[in-house]
Amino acid sequence: MSQPRLGICETPFTWSRLQDVIQDGSLEALSTLGRTPQVWREYRDFKNSYILQHYASTVDYLMIQIFQCPCTTNNEGKKVHIKPDDFESNHKIIWRKNDFPYSVESGIEHYILWANVPLAEKDVERHVQQQFPNNTKDSLLWFVNPMELQSVPELWHAHIMANMDNNARVLDGV
Repeated sequence: MSQPRLGICETPFTWSRLQDVIQDGSLEALSTLGRTPQVWREYRDFKNSYILQHYASTVDYLMIQIFQCPCTTNNEGKKVHIKPDDFESNHKIIWRKNDFPYSVESGIEHYILWANVPLAEKDVERHVQQQFPNNTKDSLLWFVNPMELQSVPELWHAHIMANMDNNARVLDGV
């Protein structure tokens, strides 16, 4: 039997399995999360054929597209972000549905909470409750991948899983 490839998950995670993995929180448990082979290919292709063709790095793409930082071009003609002087002091929180979500069953939505500075657990909880008012812990899960599993370790982000079948309701605009 072949070993599973890191980042690829053939079988969608159920809500119950997600709860177990996220509650465990270990590197070993969280490394079982991944994208379907098709979504993984889409992610890789988008990164290679768009991001790295037009931006100096994935971080530059995210800083320009997600955090709306100004940019310039480098000597190769690729976009490079310009970090504003007040970037760390002007706290910015951005919610997005994950463009390349982990492999989860239908009815489970995968969101990303981006922040320009690392957030404490209580701050993440507060932002999750603001974004998903009147929800219970039965319909929402969140975690921050360990550094070894982060695709973009330079930018703090948390993964939020919302079980829409358990009545999770998100505010408009995400």
